[in-house]
Amino acid sequence: MRIISKTCADTVAAAVAAGKEALIDCEHFFDGFKANPDYALSCVKTALDAGALGRALRHQWRHHAVRNP
Repeated sequence: MRIISKTCADTVAAAVAAGKEALIDCEHFFDGFKANPDYALSCVKTALDAGALGRALRHQWRHHAVRNP
């Protein structure tokens, strides 16, 4: 898990340093959260801490809530 977190953080940090807007795509976040909540949250936190914007998560929450009431 540590390697994936470092890779995610490095990728997001590089994009931000290059003046790009980094978004975390949480398309499968809720499936991952159901299987392993600690890992799913760790992935999102790592990306946000590295400078990613979290707008995609809010959209996915609405989509998930509608599909899985």
